[in-house]
Amino acid sequence: QEQEGDETQQAIQGLGDLMGQQRGLMDRTFRAQQGQQGQDGTSQPGPGGPGEGQNQFDQFDENGQAGAGSLAQEQEDLHETLRGIMEGLSENGEDAREGLDGAGQAMDEAQENLQSNQLGAATQAQQDALNEMRESAQQLARNLAAENGQASLGDGVVNEDPLVRRLGGNN
Repeated sequence: QEQEGDETQQAIQGLGDLMGQQRGLMDRTFRAQQGQQGQDGTSQPGPGGPGEGQNQFDQFDENGQAGAGSLAQEQEDLHETLRGIMEGLSENGEDAREGLDGAGQAMDEAQENLQSNQLGAATQAQQDALNEMRESAQQLARNLAAENGQASLGDGVVNEDPLVRRLGGNN
């Protein structure tokens, strides 16, 4: 049982890290979308230069920001990380797995949108992935708390008042 708790704790921590990376990618996608909308056809080629056989999405824009092709690759890498977290889940994480599957599907959708340069749709899919991961992490935390005999978070069962005094005891 101790082993399962460690695995669940690692999964929660891994999801926290992954959510931070997903949030960062979503921010960069959003900035790329803003840059795309702001272009009037006068953007300069990226560091690769125009004659190196790169398409515009694989280049960097004039601010050194990654193009949509590298964003799509980054999204794929994040999905791979998610798969690793899911593989590490014990039976204790089964009820969180559905949400993580949903997060994986949203990541796939975001990657496809990035590859086709649909940045607005990609940002929405990335947000969906974040929401699914957050809910799954909360489910894992509830499972871990229940396993450790603590009151679950957010289910209305609270053993402490807001001032963290034990209820029902002689304080």
